[in-house]
This record gives sequence, C-alpha cells and structure tokens, in this order.
Amino acid sequence: MKKILKHFIKKSLLIIITVLTVYFFNQILGEENRGRIASRDTGFETVFLLYFTIVFLFIFFAFDVFKQYQEKEKGLLIISCLFLILIIISLFNFWGFLKLI
Repeated sequence: MKKILKHFIKKSLLIIITVLTVYFFNQILGEENRGRIASRDTGFETVFLLYFTIVFLFIFFAFDVFKQYQEKEKGLLIISCLFLILIIISLFNFWGFLKLI
C-alpha cells in the first residue's frame, strides 16, 4: 500500500510541476508582451507548449505502463493506467482545440 501511494504522489507531482511550469511561462510571456500589437502570438506559443508537454507526458506514461506491465505489479499498473487515461483525454481535448485554430 505504501508503494502504491508513493507511486501516485510521484506521478501527481510530475503532472503538477509541468503544468505549473507552463503557467509561469505564460505569465512571464504575458507580462513581456503586454500592450504589443502581436500579443495574440503569446497565446499560441502557450497552447503549443502545453500541447507538446502533454505529448511528452503521454509518451512518459505509456513507457511507465509498459514497464509496470513487464514487472507484473498490478497496483502500480492500475495507477499508471489511470494517469495515462487522464493524459489521453486531455490530449484529445487539445487536439480538438487545435483543429479550431
């Protein structure tokens, strides 16, 4: 049980840190480009950065699921699969959003 909780916290922190990094990057770009004519480009940069961050997380979690499957640890595999499903859902949401642009 302790191993599963530790695995869950590590994966949660990975997602939280990457999303906070993109958020702070967006804040820095917003302050830097405030009042410029092409300030809309800042939003596009942030969206594409977040999209590629989610793609990176998808690849990471897919390898993690494969590793947990090879080690035959069912508790860790379930946690990794849940995080992979969350990343897939957000990836498809971004893909639909990027089609609108």
